[in-house]
Amino acid sequence: MADIFLSYAREDQERVKPLVAALEARGARVEALAARDGRVDLEVLLERLAELECNEILVEAGPALSGSLLAAGLVDEFVLYIAPCVLGDAAQP
Repeated sequence: MADIFLSYAREDQERVKPLVAALEARGARVEALAARDGRVDLEVLLERLAELECNEILVEAGPALSGSLLAAGLVDEFVLYIAPCVLGDAAQP
């Protein structure tokens, strides 16, 4: 199994308990991290990943997470892929 690192806000501990147990049973590393505004504190998350020697992180995200990372000044490099068309619910066959 590939290495999996899952982080969650400590305040969500009860809600994610079944998921945590299932992932840990399969060898995943799961850690509770500090929260900010009900979500994982992104600075704390990136600091923890740096401690684990994860020096490059690919984030495939939507506008909320991407915007939060940019607003916090946590982005070193930004790569944008643009598809030749926009897909959504209406594009499904």
